Amino acid sequence: YTDEAVELRKSGILLPIMIMNPEPSSFDLLVEYQLEPVVYSMALLEQLGQYLEKQGVLHYPLHVELETGMNRLGFHESVILELIGILKKSCFKVQSVFSHLVASENPAFNSFTLQQSYLFDKLTQQLVSHLPYSFLRHLANTAAISQHPELQYDIVRLGIGLYGAEEGNPHLKQAS
Repeated sequence: YTDEAVELRKSGILLPIMIMNPEPSSFDLLVEYQLEPVVYSMALLEQLGQYLEKQGVLHYPLHVELETGMNRLGFHESVILELIGILKKSCFKVQSVFSHLVASENPAFNSFTLQQSYLFDKLTQQLVSHLPYSFLRHLANTAAISQHPELQYDIVRLGIGLYGAEEGNPHLKQAS
């Protein structure tokens, strides 16, 4: 959340900080503390774009969440061309594009996981072909790091694996 990230900045953390749940009321703080929001809906993206344009901000770093099957948050395939049009505005600079795997830990869902990765590839390739700069891609969560190493792309999200928690993974030990 933005307020947590502001505390990190005030404590001297200078690394990029991704804000998973940005709210329009926090846009001032995002810019002031150089925080990088995740955009996952057209409404949020348009509100952020309007705010940045009014402030005269150019090339603001953000992260784009794609909907590939979790059916929670993210841009659906049906709006990808509209999304590209908005992202091409000079106020935005995409840092990364990602999605969430539904059941990468369960071998019974391997075909669905691969279906998600296929859609992720398809959508990110459209973004790559239309944006004049590169960005990072990430899809693999803790389970996918070991279960589906082919889905590691540019970076991975270890998540709960930081605590050693993932059933059936012999490479992780429970943190004490």
